[in-house]
Amino acid sequence: MTRIYLLFYCIFICLQSNMGQDSIYRIKGVIDPLYDHRKVTLIVPIDGKATNIDSTFIKNGTFYFEGKERREKPLTEIVIDSYFSADSGREINLFLEQGTIDLKVDPTYNWLGYQVQGTPLNDLYQIYQDSSAYYIQKTVDMYKRKEGGSRTETGLNIIPGGVLEAVYRQWGVFTMDFKRKNIHNPVGEAVFKEELREFRMYERIWDHHTDSSFNILYEQCRQEVKESPEVLKYIKRRDKDRELERIQLNTLGKKMEDAVLCDTLGNDIHLLDMVGKGEAVLIDLWASWCHPCMTYIPVLKAIHEFGKNNHLKVIGISLDDNIKSWMHAIHKKEIPWQNFRMKDGETFKAFAKKYGVYGIPYFILLDKEGRIRTIHNLPTEEELKNLE
Repeated sequence: MTRIYLLFYCIFICLQSNMGQDSIYRIKGVIDPLYDHRKVTLIVPIDGKATNIDSTFIKNGTFYFEGKERREKPLTEIVIDSYFSADSGREINLFLEQGTIDLKVDPTYNWLGYQVQGTPLNDLYQIYQDSSAYYIQKTVDMYKRKEGGSRTETGLNIIPGGVLEAVYRQWGVFTMDFKRKNIHNPVGEAVFKEELREFRMYERIWDHHTDSSFNILYEQCRQEVKESPEVLKYIKRRDKDRELERIQLNTLGKKMEDAVLCDTLGNDIHLLDMVGKGEAVLIDLWASWCHPCMTYIPVLKAIHEFGKNNHLKVIGISLDDNIKSWMHAIHKKEIPWQNFRMKDGETFKAFAKKYGVYGIPYFILLDKEGRIRTIHNLPTEEELKNLE
């Protein structure tokens, strides 16, 4: 009998040992030896906070981590110090999953510059990354060849029904299908939350007006995911955007209301003294610190020239607090149209609330009677020509 107990005891110990071994993750990293002696840190989300749980240094073009798998198998971040420059590191995402995880850092491997494989979750995640890289490269190539769209100073206008739009739709269908199939595993959940955090859901390209893709995934995911910071923040922002869109739509066809501005000399100017006076007006809300605003200046210059013979003028309204920076931008960019600033923060808050402004650049097109024809986006050439 004693021997039988001893046999069962040995079997129990072996099973426990094997279970312990099975729950171990091993990360084997390979990188150019050029990065030897750089620090590599393993960062895991714990209770919603990014926590450093381990670190090592690159030696002979390799680095290694080993530890016990966490129950939730979180999407983990590896950071390689001073990768791009002295103060810019390389961030790599992978799943801490039992088994050997092979990580190869190679800038020539797709747009991410790394490959992770060796365990089921990481293999699945790599499939998603590789597929995304395919669509990204395809659209970039089409941008360069100007296929399916026309090049403008602010980017590429996608031609409805064209080949570029078709690629974006395929991309959207792929991402939606992937997440729907994997929403109950850590990879699908992580991709869902990651893209919500960046407010980037590629499938919204073909259904962004109904937001049906989010609703489908939301209904299928676990309650814990529904209550995650990424999802709650997305819902809050989406609801805010919907309210702003409602405000914008309600302003169409209505006359512009007054706002007190300041000219470049510091004089108070009433907006209504410049609109509804027999010519159309395009209002450009901008700021010297807004890079996207700067990219629109060449287009606005073309509209300004077009307006000289078509009873249309451009008016710039800056959100700059720093008058010197505002004036410098006007002179440096050789902006030829009249420019003003909001008189104060309260004036802008009231204006933004009234017209649904939540970011710049922001455009409002008024007809000759001062009625709002388009709002938010830069008006199209057709909309400008149809002001008569």
